[in-house]
Amino acid sequence: MGIPSLIDDMKVTLQRSSLLLPLEETEKRSMFLSIIDQVLNFNVDTVQFFAANPNFPPETIVDKLETSLRRVLVPYDFLAGRLRYNPQQDRLEIDCNCAGAGFAVAASERSWQI
Repeated sequence: MGIPSLIDDMKVTLQRSSLLLPLEETEKRSMFLSIIDQVLNFNVDTVQFFAANPNFPPETIVDKLETSLRRVLVPYDFLAGRLRYNPQQDRLEIDCNCAGAGFAVAASERSWQI
């Protein structure tokens, strides 16, 4: 069976979602956004699929992914920041405030072979 098309029902069940904070708090700062950054302002959602592996139960994988993301949010603190308007400069900027990044865990009944 091939990879399912986008219109197939994946029967996805959201198991939990959370806001992950950086592993260490970083210095609060603002990040300047260029004109292009301000015009091309959109969210990029990602979904990762992992095949079942008896040596690595799903709980272990989720723990590793959460810890890895929290580690990455230290040097890339802007990913845990929030977009805000700076009235003094009349432009958007990123408030690098360690507010966190969204993380969700879901499961699907669907399986396929690649």
